[in-house]
Amino acid sequence: MSVFDGQPVFRLCSADQYAAVCIHRRSGADGFYDAPSPEIGVRASGLLGRQRSVGGGCPETFCLYRWPMNSCLLDFVHDVGVANTAEEVGQRFIQFAQKRDASVVHMFMETKLSGFRATTIPYEVLEEEVHDCQFGTSQIVELVKSGTPRVYWGVDVDQSNPLLPELDLRISETRFHQLRQRNSVTFPMPDADGLYRGAGVGIGFEDRGETFLTHMAESCGSLAMASFSAHSRIQLLLSQERAPSPLSKRQGEILELLAAGFQLSAIADKLGIADSTVNLHLAQLKKKLNVKTKEQALAMAIANGWISL
Repeated sequence: MSVFDGQPVFRLCSADQYAAVCIHRRSGADGFYDAPSPEIGVRASGLLGRQRSVGGGCPETFCLYRWPMNSCLLDFVHDVGVANTAEEVGQRFIQFAQKRDASVVHMFMETKLSGFRATTIPYEVLEEEVHDCQFGTSQIVELVKSGTPRVYWGVDVDQSNPLLPELDLRISETRFHQLRQRNSVTFPMPDADGLYRGAGVGIGFEDRGETFLTHMAESCGSLAMASFSAHSRIQLLLSQERAPSPLSKRQGEILELLAAGFQLSAIADKLGIADSTVNLHLAQLKKKLNVKTKEQALAMAIANGWISL
């Protein structure tokens, strides 16, 4: 498989049934890219410099980890890679996690409720959690924003943390009583620039404390890899989504003719309107787009795909 911007690609090594996850994307603001978990990643700088044996020679392509593969995980990453919408990726991830006995799945691109989410949590429960976290102190949220590799929490796990804020304890109790989530793992996820600001993937289980920790010891790595793959693909798809065109039909026609090289008088003749009407449409368009020239308006329309060339 080839590696292309933003899409996770598994490269299967048939000799030992290991795979390398490669992502072609910009590094973070500090020139590095921090992978989301020790189980699945190392700093990209090491792979690009001293350990290029797996990552390949492309300056912006790096291997995250070599992990023992199973066909289900490989199939999942392939399906994510060919998905066309963020919603489709989210649903595929939910199904993947539920097949691994997850009772709650929550993928979020930011802590605000307005951000994209793929979740099994009812909206009213989610709304209350987000509201409470905005006005209270949550250690879990702070850990996610700090990029901690993984965060374990829940009614059983919380008992080992006497300093946990009351807000986190209340959320754990609510998840347990309303959603059958006894314990959970959350993987913080980086934004496109490599920085952690509150995106993440949470996967909850009915498992009791020791059973949950044993379960995580066995499957945390593959869950983290699947989470990162889905998150990266959603990032790419959301970045490619275009806002609806703000242009009226006539404004679009005028810009398309401008792009084709027609002068204003020729545009007026072709559309069967007066020169002054063309100028009026352009004046309204420049005001709408907050630009000073028709050339700037044209460039914005082309860049955003609002007109056909």
